[in-house]
Amino acid sequence: MTSSMTGFALCRRNTSIGDISWEIRSVNQRFLDINLRLPDIFRGQEEAVRQRIKSRVARGKVECCLKFQPVFSTTLSINQSLLDALVNTCEDLRGQIRQAQPINLLEMLQWPGLLNQENDSSEQIIAQTMQVLDDTLQQFVESRKREGKALAETLQQRCETLRQQVDLARVAVPEAVEQLREKIRSRINEIEAEVDGSRLEQELVYWSQKMDVSEEIDRLGVHIDEVGNILKSEKPVGRRLDFIVQEMNREANTLGSKAVNSTITQIAVEMKVLIEQMREQVQNVE
Repeated sequence: MTSSMTGFALCRRNTSIGDISWEIRSVNQRFLDINLRLPDIFRGQEEAVRQRIKSRVARGKVECCLKFQPVFSTTLSINQSLLDALVNTCEDLRGQIRQAQPINLLEMLQWPGLLNQENDSSEQIIAQTMQVLDDTLQQFVESRKREGKALAETLQQRCETLRQQVDLARVAVPEAVEQLREKIRSRINEIEAEVDGSRLEQELVYWSQKMDVSEEIDRLGVHIDEVGNILKSEKPVGRRLDFIVQEMNREANTLGSKAVNSTITQIAVEMKVLIEQMREQVQNVE
């Protein structure tokens, strides 16, 4: 199923270890670019988070943010060895500094690692946090698939309209060539010039071949069919679609450059407009 590179998911969970909130959003990008914002206590899990995202996402600029508010325990204990070291250091400094200020107990309690809380084990915190991440990723992938489905429908509609233009070109090009042949014969008759019939026919065949765009029209039809086949794939298809749309644009340019009347020129312009609309949509396909 076609997926978009644009997606969003937000999952909040109130657990026994605290409030966990994951937010994931993405926009289009040629490759996969993951930006993480994690609390300090989860820095060691950064690679695990990246791997989880990579297993579900192939392309796009992904921003992933975790907010964690732990449940604080009412039971506190002092790291006695650290406290002794801090007190001894303060006493040594007091002897070396004149008029030193007394120790501020509240400021000392803020020293990292001085207070110990009886919280859940780090393994339990990580396990529950990763579970919420998996749920958020599932929502995120589903949001990308919903938008991808809409993109696929839009591309199919453009392809059907483009196919109509191709059918018009199949009819218009031979008629235009025949009209040109008749126009040349009519001009020759007007000036009453004597022309070698075989030589004239050779020239007409030459110009007919130069204006022949049957191969371009056939390739456009093949490319339109290929777009339909690609959209049915379960794998990421954005790059393949981008290549096909480039080829379609090249064929439409060739058709326009060989146009011999305003009808074919208008058809080529309509094709290029449709292909450009497809190209813009393809930029968002994963």
